[in-house]
Amino acid sequence: MIEFIQCDVTSWSHLRDTFRRFDRVDMVFANAGISETDELLEDVTGSDGLVAEPEYKVLDVNFRAVLNMIKLSYRVMKGQEEGGSIVLTSSATAYAPERCLPVYSATKLAVRQASSEDNGITVPDHNIDLCSLSLLVSFDRCGQHCCETTSRSTLLRPLQR
Repeated sequence: MIEFIQCDVTSWSHLRDTFRRFDRVDMVFANAGISETDELLEDVTGSDGLVAEPEYKVLDVNFRAVLNMIKLSYRVMKGQEEGGSIVLTSSATAYAPERCLPVYSATKLAVRQASSEDNGITVPDHNIDLCSLSLLVSFDRCGQHCCETTSRSTLLRPLQR
């Protein structure tokens, strides 16, 4: 059975409670992602009249939430004889960063690196696969041509079943 459950991926309690609903989880797709909307170096003044700390929603959604998904998925899957698969969505910007999306590009590189077979998160042998998918798109957020119109998937940790 496939079930979609909406939750706030930046909330540890929402994610944890979502995973608690299931006795078994075969596949998890960490696919949430947002793009930056503000300039990192643009000054925003807080209510106290001083420069405010930038918001880091892109980091929270695109990377911290992915790490939390890996943690919670692994916790369920390690207790299953058949294990499971955790699929992380990266981006072409992990390979070719966008000038107008520096924080987004950095988070997608971090996701790719987290699932890297050489230097990524070590998944103890519980028959659990961790891989990352990257899709190349034709135009970046700034409307500039960034690559040819192709689609490519990269499995960084091959499925071995």
